[in-house]
Amino acid sequence: MPDRSRFIPTGLSIEYLKKARGTITARCDCPILDENDSAVYDIPVSLSNATGDEVARATIKVLVGPK
Repeated sequence: MPDRSRFIPTGLSIEYLKKARGTITARCDCPILDENDSAVYDIPVSLSNATGDEVARATIKVLVGPK
């Protein structure tokens, strides 16, 4: 995030795919954000167990814009 921007989570949805055990790792790929525009983004998140099986998927809705 650029220093002059703000990142405000406004929602979260999650889909559970299978029973999770042990250590869970979350991964997301966020787009490069333009600090001059206010925009709402849906950021996908994948949660996996220690063997690499995806156990859940989430989407975080965020508002990004200048401070």
